[in-house]
Amino acid sequence: MVDNSFLISIAVAILVILASFLIFHKIQSKHQQHSFLIVGPSGSGKTLLFHRLTNKKLPVHSVTNIEPNDCHSFRIQEHLNEMRLVDYPGHNKLLQLYLYTDLNNPDLLKSCKGLIYMIDSVAFTQEYCELVAQQLFQILNKTETLPNGVDILFACNKNDLFMAKPIFQIKEMLEKELDNLRQINLKNLSAVSEKDNDNDTFFSSDRTFSFDQLEGNFDFIGGNVIKGTTEKWECWIAERAVN
Repeated sequence: MVDNSFLISIAVAILVILASFLIFHKIQSKHQQHSFLIVGPSGSGKTLLFHRLTNKKLPVHSVTNIEPNDCHSFRIQEHLNEMRLVDYPGHNKLLQLYLYTDLNNPDLLKSCKGLIYMIDSVAFTQEYCELVAQQLFQILNKTETLPNGVDILFACNKNDLFMAKPIFQIKEMLEKELDNLRQINLKNLSAVSEKDNDNDTFFSSDRTFSFDQLEGNFDFIGGNVIKGTTEKWECWIAERAVN
């Protein structure tokens, strides 16, 4: 007759093995999750979009966040797998601390299915454009290292308002400003010796800058996060979530 204590020991061992497997699988799944990143200047509507996507409603009070909002159970549609959604603060010093540091992580870059860059269409002045271009310069120098780049949605928030900058003008102004940065980059590269010039990027090209030159796909789509007209943005995310 088999000793009961022996059977209990076997059962406990099996339970421990199963529990360890489930924990390991959960950790692995989290590491392999597809991710979407929300970035952009402060006040552009990033955090409002984050809450609308994750909670299906806007927060009662919204304050400027000083650290990322991070959700590992984001579903853009019920039948799709859970994904990671990260909302990064827009201040330049905080971008350096969080976003630019994270983009140096190869695993995060590979898991990134898309980047949502929020733009306030009403606030889009030349100065605002320069700020956006400087941030994009840093972002693209990371994302364009991948074979197919990273797709970027320029979510032109409040574009339905009377004072909003038209989407085609936003794109034209950004391309022009990024080309200015390209020219500055070329001058800086020419100022160093060839021995030190091992870090050429797409900005070292002598061609006038255009988003069409890049590996990723770049879409400029209007909406209004406060009014809830975010369907086109959500469709953009869903299309990339299934690919």
